[in-house]
Amino acid sequence: MNNLAVGKKLKRKCPLCLHDNGNRLGILDFALFDDSPLERHVEVVSCNKCGFVFYDTSCSENQYRDFYVGNYFMSNYKVDSVVVNDYFSKTSGIIKHYVQSPNARICDIGCGNGE
Repeated sequence: MNNLAVGKKLKRKCPLCLHDNGNRLGILDFALFDDSPLERHVEVVSCNKCGFVFYDTSCSENQYRDFYVGNYFMSNYKVDSVVVNDYFSKTSGIIKHYVQSPNARICDIGCGNGE
């Protein structure tokens, strides 16, 4: 991600602190169907007040809900448990280097189909 833009007015307020100014960290480009209500290019931003990172989009929660319920092909996708366990092993191996305490809690929000 590049093209850092500092201190821009956001399309939507920060979901955590409701601040409306942030830094653009980069842009994600999605391949979507022609009739998709979602934006193909979405800025990833960090809130200038609390630092939370999120998509800065003008799409509504209802548009996302309709997309994932009606169009998202992963909703019926089945994953082999061996693949899932391998994924968790690799992920935990990466995360453990950044966690200070074995009692730390990690919150993963908005990650694929929730596997």
